[in-house]
Amino acid sequence: MDKKYILALVLIFVLLVGYSLLSSYIHGPKPTKEEKTTTEEKEQTVEATTKPPTEEKPTEVVPPEKEKTVAETETPPGEQKETVQITETTLLAEKKEVPVKVIIEDILDLTLVNGEISEYHFTKYERRNPEDKQPLTMYQEQKLPLTIEFKSSLLQSIADSGFTPDREGIALKDGEKATLTLTAFEPDNPNRQLIKRITFNGDNYMIDVEIETVGLEKELAEGYTVWAGSFYDAEKEWSPREVKAITKVGDELKKDELKKDTADLSHEGAVNWTSLNNKYFAAIIIPQSGDCKLTEIYRTKNEQLGVSAELSGENPFRFYIGPKEYDRLKSYDLNLEKTVDLGWSWIAPLSRLFLKLLQWSNRLTGNYGVDILILSVVLKVIMIPLTQWSLRSTKSMQLLQPKIAELKEKYKGEPEKLNAETFALYKKYKINPVSGCIPLLLQMPIFIALFNALRNTVELYGAKFVWWITDLSQADALFRLPFVIPLLNTDKFAVLPLLMIVAMVVQNAVSTKGTSGKKGEQQKMMTFLPIIFGFIFYTMPAGLVLYWLVNTVLTVVQQVYMVKPVEALKEA
Repeated sequence: MDKKYILALVLIFVLLVGYSLLSSYIHGPKPTKEEKTTTEEKEQTVEATTKPPTEEKPTEVVPPEKEKTVAETETPPGEQKETVQITETTLLAEKKEVPVKVIIEDILDLTLVNGEISEYHFTKYERRNPEDKQPLTMYQEQKLPLTIEFKSSLLQSIADSGFTPDREGIALKDGEKATLTLTAFEPDNPNRQLIKRITFNGDNYMIDVEIETVGLEKELAEGYTVWAGSFYDAEKEWSPREVKAITKVGDELKKDELKKDTADLSHEGAVNWTSLNNKYFAAIIIPQSGDCKLTEIYRTKNEQLGVSAELSGENPFRFYIGPKEYDRLKSYDLNLEKTVDLGWSWIAPLSRLFLKLLQWSNRLTGNYGVDILILSVVLKVIMIPLTQWSLRSTKSMQLLQPKIAELKEKYKGEPEKLNAETFALYKKYKINPVSGCIPLLLQMPIFIALFNALRNTVELYGAKFVWWITDLSQADALFRLPFVIPLLNTDKFAVLPLLMIVAMVVQNAVSTKGTSGKKGEQQKMMTFLPIIFGFIFYTMPAGLVLYWLVNTVLTVVQQVYMVKPVEALKEA
């Protein structure tokens, strides 16, 4: 394996890893895990034993003086009653805190209090390991999704008194639809009301929200601010690089992250939507066209990221909270799929193609690990001509090294003569010195596209392969070590990267088999290259490491059985 081959491999990983290293410098070191601090704050507890009716109940507004507790509310025939137990600190005189459970079958599980989403689970993407944190974790002390702050002080004071929901819970199946109506009353005039209507659909993560008033239309016209939520991890378990705010203003996409020197910022203009993201999930505010002129991004140094949008108050808006499934987001025809990171604009179509192939294969296998194996084999077969060209050229160059060494010794101090004789030698044996590098460069877009498809798509989130590999979006772990590995900052004992190192060592041995002469600098480099790659891949998603491992094994097989044409050169 010549220097150009090594250079091509190194270039691939410089492109992939360079941005990550640069981001690490910009954002600062990843916060270390801290122990949880105990709190003595009292929390409400909700025990939901209900399955609400599939038909939507008519809205029934109950003034404060006639209001019943949730446990006392009458239940229609055929409807199970939801038992809600609330501690005495929950139903404060100045603000009601009545939780409403919303279950959208097989995909979403929400709890709302006063119309704000206080808890949620993406059922389809629950972690296999119950100890792992839920996606998009947000904390009560920060701004929750669907928090609404009114510009009118009167409306805000009414909202602060709390909302009365028209139902105790909602359970939807595919194709069903239901609206939760929450009403707040002006204390001195119950005839003046503030109403939130939140509509859920039984087959997707999109929520429709409408704010209405009775006798307070002028105050509502002043507008309000709605929050997509905020990230804050009290345990310092996530890296600031994992979260970002993405806003589409006109035709421009704004991306904002937490950095070392972080400050609040805003985006003005025709805002199409604004969102709070991590790698796999998003909370997105989608106003009606022309209804939002300003979004604000709240940031504190390496700690919190919050997103809000100022709306006119006269029109409803939509709110998406769920996984960043490319096809689902694209189906809304709002460019929401741009929140999915599939790489540079020229590489993204190829990444989408690989994602499509994986999804199609998964309909047959039901196992994304198997799908990655199939895709690896298919790509290897397609790339046989290029790989064969590269392997033959590399092997030929290795066999020619003794003669090139003789020329270097013979024409020492005569670089022009040495170059002429070297090219004459290449011409005699019909070898192109750069032909081993060109196929690798042509394969770079394929590898980078696969890197994006396997590293950033939610389909691999929580996807199990075999045995200990329970999440292809995370580094595999056979078991946990009693210490943290230096530099890698992980206590996982990952098997796939170790197998990859072994496969690369074998590949190196096969590629240099039959060569003669002293062990040169490039061969010394090749000795350490598997360790370097293993270090780079150790904390990468198992799906990506699995692909590289299979690709390396297939390359070894190809080297053993498909480089025989160079034997004629060897005899010569």
